[in-house]
Amino acid sequence: MVDRGLVKYEDLVTKYWPEFGQNGKETITIDQLLAHQAGLAFVDGKIEEADVKDWTRMSKLFEQQKPNWTPGECVGYHAMTIGWLYDQLVRRIDPKKRSLSTFFKEEIAIPYDIELVIGAGAELEHRIARLSASNKITALREIVQYPIILRMVWNLIAAQTYSYNLLSKVAHNVAWLGNVIFFNQNFEYFQTEFQNVLLLNNPDFRSLEMPSATGMSTARALAKLHSLVTSGKLLKPSTMQRITSPVVVDQLDLVLNIPETKGKGFIFTKNIKVFT
Repeated sequence: MVDRGLVKYEDLVTKYWPEFGQNGKETITIDQLLAHQAGLAFVDGKIEEADVKDWTRMSKLFEQQKPNWTPGECVGYHAMTIGWLYDQLVRRIDPKKRSLSTFFKEEIAIPYDIELVIGAGAELEHRIARLSASNKITALREIVQYPIILRMVWNLIAAQTYSYNLLSKVAHNVAWLGNVIFFNQNFEYFQTEFQNVLLLNNPDFRSLEMPSATGMSTARALAKLHSLVTSGKLLKPSTMQRITSPVVVDQLDLVLNIPETKGKGFIFTKNIKVFT
């Protein structure tokens, strides 16, 4: 949408979503929202499945929410909320008022023949791969290859132990998703992971339009999408320059509790050894 001149990164969110400007969110820019600086990693109370199915209910949740921190001063991974916030913006900026899922389908997926959907219908169920839980040996190999995973494991334990932990608040915000990032009471990660796999294999879950969780595609389609972007066939050079330039560099992520470099919807890494 920036590429098409419909919006600018420097614009205030309230320019397109006036009701958003409540409880300290009046000065949040599109740029800050994309870089996880808005302080909306979680909302007070719970986000229920019924809310996700009704974009107007999601709208009110974010409109009424007070930022988790002073917008623009800190950064924190908006694990699930970022996708819903994107959807809210697209619905207001798009001249046709489409959802993010429909906008992507009609403006990118169909014109460029990219088989990627956000929320899969029943007609695609027979083609979606079923997930299975990894075993302990595989997990240990990944830890050896990417030692920073140990830091993430500690953060998960802290999230389970301390209710004031921001990661804990993020997880409890969407508890109906199956405690996706939690250990069980005995800190047995693999049992919880198995439960999460059952959720991710549920057709009802996969049918939900959740930009942060239910994007599905073939490997070829995903490669094609990235190729179109990097080759300049989908975005203008000026837009490419903007999206490949970080907004925050090596700043402590208040949710993940690790230093992160984030940009306009992207998380940047310096090498493949760093967890993304």
